[in-house]
Amino acid sequence: MMSKILEATHGISQLLQSLQCDLSKANDLIKSSHEKLQNMRNEYDSFHDIAVSLGQKLGALKITLKIGV
Repeated sequence: MMSKILEATHGISQLLQSLQCDLSKANDLIKSSHEKLQNMRNEYDSFHDIAVSLGQKLGALKITLKIGV
């Protein structure tokens, strides 16, 4: 999951750190990344299921989080 978040923001980071930063392109990348992150947020249940499955495979204890409490 973390890799998906980093993938969504890596391009922005690279561009903003470059010596020849094109702010217009950076703005486009930010908008695109924002959209990707918003979609991930909307798919929380899917990410949660993946995390629980991975935790079970690794033998981790199950922890229940209550969102919005």
